[in-house]
Amino acid sequence: MRKRACDKCHKAKRSCSGVPCAFCQRRRLNCTLNRPLKKFGRPSKHIPAPVVEETYSTGEKSVVLSDGSNTSVEDTNDCWKYGTVVLRQQLSYHFNLDHKEKAVLEQFIDTGAADLFGSRANTFLQAVVPLVFSFDCIKYPILAIAAASGSHFSAFRETQRYRSLAKLGRKDTVLQETGTLAMLLVVLMEILMGDGMDATTYLDEIQKTVSPVCSWLARQDSDLHQIMSDLYFYYQSLLGYNFGIRNGEIRASSFKLTFGLDQATLQTLSQIRTLEKLKDQTSLSSNEFSQFASLIETKIQTASSMSHLGAAIQCACYLQLYQLKPGSDLSTGTCLNALLDNIKAIQTPSECQLLFPLLIAGTAATTIKDQNYILDRLSVIHSRLKFPFINRYQDLLRHLWRSNESLSIIIKYQFPGLFIL
Repeated sequence: MRKRACDKCHKAKRSCSGVPCAFCQRRRLNCTLNRPLKKFGRPSKHIPAPVVEETYSTGEKSVVLSDGSNTSVEDTNDCWKYGTVVLRQQLSYHFNLDHKEKAVLEQFIDTGAADLFGSRANTFLQAVVPLVFSFDCIKYPILAIAAASGSHFSAFRETQRYRSLAKLGRKDTVLQETGTLAMLLVVLMEILMGDGMDATTYLDEIQKTVSPVCSWLARQDSDLHQIMSDLYFYYQSLLGYNFGIRNGEIRASSFKLTFGLDQATLQTLSQIRTLEKLKDQTSLSSNEFSQFASLIETKIQTASSMSHLGAAIQCACYLQLYQLKPGSDLSTGTCLNALLDNIKAIQTPSECQLLFPLLIAGTAATTIKDQNYILDRLSVIHSRLKFPFINRYQDLLRHLWRSNESLSIIIKYQFPGLFIL
């Protein structure tokens, strides 16, 4: 066994006879050997699992990482940092990603996923990101989504490259679950880009894959299957509002994007869109139209919220409904003022869920002051999210103010790939 010098001799870089050494004994010093043993050889590729320790006196939990460092779970939003640190460790040990891809993926793990999925971000990361290391059909959509939030030209260029590779590689896998997940991620990628003309086509392909196994998918307990199921049925609700598409049963889904709407609100808006189509087709009498509108109005009232954000979303639903009613200019103006008041009362300027209320307010705004305020607020949100579809929102409103056409017509022809979230 190799003889080790005591701490004092090691620090002074002199020869040592071993603990206790002659030098310390002559000077009556405390001869100690407390420093850790230095490891030799190449580092192991095995990643030790982090250990969660609990201090019983305080009840505080902490995570001991593989490098011996200790981080408090309470100080880092529960297990969020625990999950991201482990994923970053796994990322550093994989060699099938170049340095650019690792940098993009690290940014997605640190901030990008939270901006997209909110409280579900950690679950999404733990279930999906490990698949990036093994499947290109999962890797490239994730990289495209992560790179899409970059504000510089090189990030946009990389996004387009990853986006093309994601579309090419989505059918390379023979595994049904992986292929379905890849398609769901491609749909999300197209939504965030703001010109996803292929999103509905991809969802039609998913429909053929998922429909036969919907009941089986819902019975699975894993986080991955739950994410796939929630994403699928959320997309179905989104399509129902934007395009009136109804492919089979739309089951309840707790999932929503951080800047999007929940499923119940999307269903209410789908009914408003259906009422608009029936009105255009003149297949409803005035009495039937009023009854249908009253039912929708009652449904909106039952979803009341005490927060300014909830009130803003509710006012946006009312505003869309009142814009269909003949002779409701006074109600539309009152609702617009209430909507803008609730938006201005929200203290966080970059609140992502204001995207939909701002867009609906823009459809009714007639004064330059209100229009400039809406565009400025969208710019503040874009400084946080940085996804291309927000710029498309601004272009949509400018076109709407110039053309004086309805939102549904503009979405159908001039901006067909832009989802209203």
